[in-house]
Amino acid sequence: MGCNLARSTQSLQSSITDIKPARQRSGKKGSARLQKVAAAESIKRDLGPNELVKAAMVIQKWYRMYRSRWELRKLAAWNIYQFIEYQGEHAQLQLSNFFNEVIGGFSGEDESSGIIRKALDDIHRTARNQANAVEEDKNVYSFVNLDSVPIPDDYKGLKVKFPLNRRQLQDLVEYFRSEEVLPARYVMEILLETRKKLMTIGTISTASTDLSGQLTICGDLHGKLDDLLIIFYKNGLPASNNPYIFNGDFVDRGPHSVEISMLLFSSFLLYPNAVFINRGNHEDYVMNLRYGFVKEIMAKYKKHATQLLRLYQEVFSWLPLGTIVDKRVLCCHGGISSDTNLNFLKKVDRHKYISILRPPPGCVDDNILNRGEMDSEAGKEWKQVVDLLWSDPKMQNGCEPNTFRGGGCFYGPDVSSSVLERHKLDLLIRSHECKSDGYEWTHDRRVLTIFSASNYYEKGSNKGAYVKLLPGVKLQIVQFMASKTQRRLTIRESVGNVAMTAMHELRERIIGHKEDLLRECRAYDHRKTGMIPLKDWVSVMQAVIDAKLPWRILREQIVRAEGQMIAYESTFSDFHLTCANTPNVAPSFYRNVDNLETIFRLIDGGNKGAVTVDEFVHACETLNQAIGENARISAEDIRTIARAVDLNQDGLIELNEFVESFRLVDRLGRPILPNNRKNTAPIERGFHPTIDAVFQHAE
Repeated sequence: MGCNLARSTQSLQSSITDIKPARQRSGKKGSARLQKVAAAESIKRDLGPNELVKAAMVIQKWYRMYRSRWELRKLAAWNIYQFIEYQGEHAQLQLSNFFNEVIGGFSGEDESSGIIRKALDDIHRTARNQANAVEEDKNVYSFVNLDSVPIPDDYKGLKVKFPLNRRQLQDLVEYFRSEEVLPARYVMEILLETRKKLMTIGTISTASTDLSGQLTICGDLHGKLDDLLIIFYKNGLPASNNPYIFNGDFVDRGPHSVEISMLLFSSFLLYPNAVFINRGNHEDYVMNLRYGFVKEIMAKYKKHATQLLRLYQEVFSWLPLGTIVDKRVLCCHGGISSDTNLNFLKKVDRHKYISILRPPPGCVDDNILNRGEMDSEAGKEWKQVVDLLWSDPKMQNGCEPNTFRGGGCFYGPDVSSSVLERHKLDLLIRSHECKSDGYEWTHDRRVLTIFSASNYYEKGSNKGAYVKLLPGVKLQIVQFMASKTQRRLTIRESVGNVAMTAMHELRERIIGHKEDLLRECRAYDHRKTGMIPLKDWVSVMQAVIDAKLPWRILREQIVRAEGQMIAYESTFSDFHLTCANTPNVAPSFYRNVDNLETIFRLIDGGNKGAVTVDEFVHACETLNQAIGENARISAEDIRTIARAVDLNQDGLIELNEFVESFRLVDRLGRPILPNNRKNTAPIERGFHPTIDAVFQHAE
């Protein structure tokens, strides 16, 4: 009997592992189904009822172990993605703090600092010249000239006319679904009308479910048009009886930030009392420099990019910082802190924060990371605004600086309870964090995180979600996942894609610290064998990369191991870094590519997409002032890269060429993966997103 059980169990295991989806097999569609039927009949003949149950239990145990291994890999990949995302934001805030020092004159009067100071002065000039509404309009129209932006004569696409109507909103959805680009003139007109309407509403909006009976809240979309189209398909377009709150971060990272902003702003213009758009930490020009929105505008509207970007800055600065629903629910992008006072925030002149990362005039402490006592009222106000957009919840009580991101705070359940009770509220709905299921409850279900961008890190990495708020603070959460195919991915496919891309991203970080890693590992290699114990290798990786990742699990994909000993130099044996025609690139240079791109786009005031070699050198010198002593780029490396990237030797360095010129390659010089540091994959022309999975349940 035991022999029969083992043999049949092995047969059943084989039938499960060997059977592929019908579309993946060569042969007839029904072949997989026939094999399953044959396997089942064979087992019935060989086993009795009791033996069949035992066999099923063995298979269940095997499948749980199989799934657990893949879930463990997915968790490791998720940790990598979150580390890279938050490390990038932390670096951007550190760079912003350096910019603030430059503006304040703390970094000397050298030429490189002068270039940065001038660029930042141009960005924030509109915020300082706001005597009254009339002056504001004059200021805006001083850099926006509609007469200089005509509709092209050969344009035969969608016409936008004011006032907007619902048919135009529907046409706009279909127009963007077809991957068409709206002319710059129409974009400017919608932005100007949106700005005019936003100026009439408060810093903290108020919404109600009394008339509509429900209200839909969407989290981060990050330029992912397919997710917004799915939400509109499932939940309907915004309307007076179908109100929406869009909780910030609808731009950056994805390729369709312009299209999403146009749909949200058009909906707001059509239904100003039913569409509420909160500001997120990415509705900020300094963040846009790094995370793709500036690049998108330049690619789609190069001739008019400067005017559009200035106008977007204006609109972003007028977005409300939060929305209160039914006097019981607070919706804001990041969260709260122990200092949060909504009554105080309602009176804040939000428009002066053209960039949230730039302190307003009169703020003594301009370091966004400092949560000490502020010396001025302006400083206290600024910190409260930053907290609303940048903070994250934590499991432990208390409120402390958010050193992980570099801005805002970590607030515990005691802080949530205190702030909610002080303002007589029941619930905080926030966004700001990608969640595997698209949502997450914390703080005894008094804080709900909602994230609406599915496949955020990679295809299959996470679901998106939105929440329907009903009277009496009843909730319905709807999950979804956008897909261009009708077939649902297997766990091997989804986790495999996520893990492969995550490891490529991690290798980029590792190669950027090559010199430091080798130096620290050799310090443990007392006998010069090229081998160190696993525990020492883990300590080095955690300390140098500054990431608490599951290094023991990841080691198989990073280095060669012999038992508990690690051949640490094998970390770099299978791949190396190249840039243009230069085979050897300083890792410290590569480590700061994103910072350099941010500085380049900042000093490229005319949005030409290029900087001179001299500006390149000044940008590198500026970066050297911002980063630590050990990470600085040598003058020789700066000159070497400048010569390599200036391919046609015309004295100009194309920004896109510079960013895309870095590659991780294998021993034969072949790219390990296409350089995909920014998510820029477009939706296919005529693409109608399908829903890979939709789950709806009451909370």
